[in-house]
Amino acid sequence: MPAIYSEPSDSERNVAAGACPRASPRHSAFNERLQPGQCLIPLLRDGIEVFLDFFNWLRIQRGQAFVSQVINAVRNGPFWQDSVIFITYDEHGGYYDHVAPLQARQGNARTPDGISPGQCADLSNPPFSQQPGGGAECAQNPFSTTDTSVKDAELLCPAMTANPAGPYPDECASFNQLGFRVPFMAVSPFSKPHYVSHTIGDHTSLLAFIEKRFLSLDDDNGRLHLTKRDQHADTLEDLFDFERSPSLDTPVGQALPPASDCTPH
Repeated sequence: MPAIYSEPSDSERNVAAGACPRASPRHSAFNERLQPGQCLIPLLRDGIEVFLDFFNWLRIQRGQAFVSQVINAVRNGPFWQDSVIFITYDEHGGYYDHVAPLQARQGNARTPDGISPGQCADLSNPPFSQQPGGGAECAQNPFSTTDTSVKDAELLCPAMTANPAGPYPDECASFNQLGFRVPFMAVSPFSKPHYVSHTIGDHTSLLAFIEKRFLSLDDDNGRLHLTKRDQHADTLEDLFDFERSPSLDTPVGQALPPASDCTPH
């Protein structure tokens, strides 16, 4: 999906045209540059990390203020009545979760795309390299002699060292395992007030939501998808009431950056 890379500056250089449009949520062009299915990613400013994330060694109020800017920009913009903002993270920020990770919903398949650990596929030498195990860096890496797909998989599954090119051992872990839980929020006029979902989703549920809403098919295939992972992922639709827009007029507060910032520079 297209991305807006955001910097905490209002200067025109931050909205220069490019392959990935850039805009600050405080800039007047922000809403004009929004596209269907768009992700918003903080960016370096002049090559310097601006610390807008939530790492535990940073002042997380800066990240909260950034998210607040994005939400307020959309909430007060011309497209709010048709918008859904998903807020999530790539990790849970802690060191323990009392709920054990579950297996992925992907039609009971051990991998979402037929490629097991230790195998890879790419476009380095098609059509051979497009087959599982035929990719360029399966057994060799131009930057490292110790870090290859095969060696990484052997550390995960010592049983495959006997025959790295053979079938992946059934007793070893594969790509059918979810990770620890991460925070997830949906901000939208369609969001159900005070609702907590108890469905099991993952990051590919974001793709599944877009596929279900905009890429549904009329035949038995259901919807367009990339792999079995997003094909079987929960579509997140239990979070919303698309008929009544119950949160259309809900006010949105504002999170301020820290008054005294000790974040390293």
